[in-house]
Amino acid sequence: LMFVFQIFLMYFISKKRKNQNNLLLLGIFGSIWIFELVFGQVNLWIAGACNYLWAFVFMLVFLLPFIMDYLYDKPIKKIGIKMLHIIISLLAGAYSENGSASFIAMAFVIILLLTFQQKKKFCIHYLISILVSFVGYLSIYLISPGELSNKKAQFSLQILRNNFINALKVLYDYRVLLIIFIVLIILAVSLKSKKEHIFLSLIFVFGS
Repeated sequence: LMFVFQIFLMYFISKKRKNQNNLLLLGIFGSIWIFELVFGQVNLWIAGACNYLWAFVFMLVFLLPFIMDYLYDKPIKKIGIKMLHIIISLLAGAYSENGSASFIAMAFVIILLLTFQQKKKFCIHYLISILVSFVGYLSIYLISPGELSNKKAQFSLQILRNNFINALKVLYDYRVLLIIFIVLIILAVSLKSKKEHIFLSLIFVFGS
């Protein structure tokens, strides 16, 4: 169910409003099947699914209101939905050491675009959501002593450099997708696609 929900969320974010696109739906599933390096461990094994698949779903749900407002000018208006989103923000922030930090940063970038690119009135709900998610992220270390003691490490520019190089090596495993993305983003700019779609695409790559 979570695997299907993940595909639905990716499809919902990617497709044009009120238009069904079966080819896009098939493409999303096919891309996960082909390009995910360890499909079975991430989606089929319980331990892997709880750590990665479920985390990704929670974080997409957390990011969804930001995306809906940015792409379609549809902010959350009902108080009950806002409260539910704040609860989800806490869970999303506390779920994954790497993924949560990435999605919090992505949400922050979208807020900047809403405020300075689209000139929208600053939304206090988004700020609360990000703060709550950050509190959830900190709780990984503050509430779990074992996690805190396990993460003791030296900090230096050399370590940051090595970590950055290691991250680039991981991205190299996805070089085919990155090349396809670069070609498509150039094509989108050339065809004068909606700038919000282009920026959101770049934000997801930034998040990766």
